[in-house]
Amino acid sequence: MLGKTRGKRICSYVQDYVLYDLETTGISCMYDKVIEISAIRVRDIIYIAST
Repeated sequence: MLGKTRGKRICSYVQDYVLYDLETTGISCMYDKVIEISAIRVRDIIYIAST
């Protein structure tokens, strides 16, 4: 899909990021389903918003 492109390694502190949490009915990608998705946005080590 991305061909020969590669990601960029970050060796420093990332100031803004989002943490994701998925709740599922099990561990099988074939038979189980995602039942809840949540996210928390963080900026400069301070909690900003959640969904």
